[in-house]
Amino acid sequence: MISGDPKLISRADLIMADPPVVETPDKFLAIDPPYYAADEIYLGDHWLFQYAYEYKKGQTVSLEFYKINKEGANDDEVFIEIHLVIDGTPEAGASTTSGSDIIALNMAPIRAMYEGTSQTNTKDIKIQFRYYLKNRNDIVDSNVYKMRVAGD
Repeated sequence: MISGDPKLISRADLIMADPPVVETPDKFLAIDPPYYAADEIYLGDHWLFQYAYEYKKGQTVSLEFYKINKEGANDDEVFIEIHLVIDGTPEAGASTTSGSDIIALNMAPIRAMYEGTSQTNTKDIKIQFRYYLKNRNDIVDSNVYKMRVAGD
């Protein structure tokens, strides 16, 4: 059950290009599975992500989502890399603190890319997210989530 005071949620667009190479990526403390609906009727193709991070006073935190081309992927598989971006100069003597937030990712470009014209047939697009977690050296692959689109 969703309750409590309404909260303004920031939005992000999916970048349809491979991410820049980052030598030392910023890492999440945690990232929850997305809250979403398999079709665009609910939430308008926005998938909600709740995440936790560490930062210092004076820094800003944002997320970037990149659709990546993964070698050997099937036609119905999509891979999205999530980058935590911590910018700014910390205030002198600032200690590290943790924070959390929610962001809405617009997944409409994925629907537009894979959707057919059938009024009756549907197909499921398998979507997997990749991101970096604190205390892990390798990138983490999420579970697979499905987006239902009109078939051909």
